[in-house]
Amino acid sequence: ELGFHLGLLALLESLCASPDPDAWPVSAVAEGFEQAGWSGSALRVLKRALKAGACNPQVATAAVRLLLARKKTLAAARVFLRLSTGEPQSRVAAPLVEGLAKLKSELTLRWLLWKRRDALSRDDAAWGQVGYALIQFNRMNAVARWLADWRARPNVQPWVLFNLCLALRYQGRYDEAYEVARHVVETWGHREGSADLRLFLAVEEALRGALSEAAEHVRRVKIREMVKHDQALLALAKTLVAFQQSSPDERSVRFGDVRRALREPFSVGQMPFMMKDLRRTFRRAGALFAREGAGWRAQCWFGWRLHWQWLLLPLFPVAVATHVLPILVVILLVMRWVSRSDSK
Repeated sequence: ELGFHLGLLALLESLCASPDPDAWPVSAVAEGFEQAGWSGSALRVLKRALKAGACNPQVATAAVRLLLARKKTLAAARVFLRLSTGEPQSRVAAPLVEGLAKLKSELTLRWLLWKRRDALSRDDAAWGQVGYALIQFNRMNAVARWLADWRARPNVQPWVLFNLCLALRYQGRYDEAYEVARHVVETWGHREGSADLRLFLAVEEALRGALSEAAEHVRRVKIREMVKHDQALLALAKTLVAFQQSSPDERSVRFGDVRRALREPFSVGQMPFMMKDLRRTFRRAGALFAREGAGWRAQCWFGWRLHWQWLLLPLFPVAVATHVLPILVVILLVMRWVSRSDSK
């Protein structure tokens, strides 16, 4: 085993000195070291190669991935900061940001943006990963600002603009989010991930009364599995289409089907802690249901789900006087934790 280990180290050293631009050899050998539990030995070889100067352009990326696998986010960031502008820096930027997002290392990402904002913005892959990371940290306003120059990037991918749509909808900029999603579907409909943006189009077309277009988007949309946000929006789009396609005389009765379809994705317990976009879109849908035939029943049902928590306010003085306030706080915190767990 020792001889095999030494042989792999010699192979890695030779690959680090090779000018071959292919990323696979260095990455594959480094990954083999990690799987064997020898990532420490591989890191020493990679760091020596980086200090030597002239080395394979994939060395820094391999080192960063090994460091991230060991959850050493600061060490991984320092490797990136030591690189000058060029191919090695370009290769390592996107994997580094993606790893920081998965490890929930927001402070390290902020540090990198402060130190190397231009480098992260220059590379399209890293630029997209920064948008993804900011989404993971729930910094929607920052996402909208960071991805605002998407039209100037010819290689932008649909999943990046999905994140932009999320941020724009969070800000209430529904017309802009609609235009972004429509541009992706019409221009890059063949690309992987473009069908995901049909989710936003389905809801907006249904709210605008364009039922044939909305139905087509519902039919072709692909949503993220086990993501409550996507499931809730899709349920809303389906009920909007079905309700408006029914005759006006039937709509009062059909609203019962709407309640049954939306009861679980927009449960009373989760509503106070849902994303701002979901609550706002739920309110917009409720206004349409009330206006188009469901009347006061829709106003009461949607209003109760949106605002029931405010009925607890009169109980707070009594809770304080009777020392029950800590119990109410614990109950609300547990409800929030459950809703966050369900949304993951």
